[in-house]
Amino acid sequence: MEFRRLRDLLKNETKLAYANYQKSVEADITINPKSFWRFINSHKSSSRIPGNMVFEGVELLQPQDIVNSFGHQFSRVFRPTTSIPMAIFNHCPSFNILHVSIDDVISSASKLKCDMT
Repeated sequence: MEFRRLRDLLKNETKLAYANYQKSVEADITINPKSFWRFINSHKSSSRIPGNMVFEGVELLQPQDIVNSFGHQFSRVFRPTTSIPMAIFNHCPSFNILHVSIDDVISSASKLKCDMT
């Protein structure tokens, strides 16, 4: 009986600690995006969508809901770059792109190595 109680206690404490860790990573996204990417990269051994996820206190179980929550979070915290002063480009060589078609883009994209395996 004691073993079972201690095992259950350990499981609950582990879940609680991990949930607190996830909350702290979520809270730090806007302040410290590097910690968020460290968290993501540490879980990169699998390229699949997680089976479940808690977002804003709601447990998400459907893959589409999980993907949408990531999109929602990134759209909330994304800050577009401010306009860059033209003076920065005064010392850069210029070049012209004559014409790039959709077929050119598709052809070039198909030659890229995909590392999402």
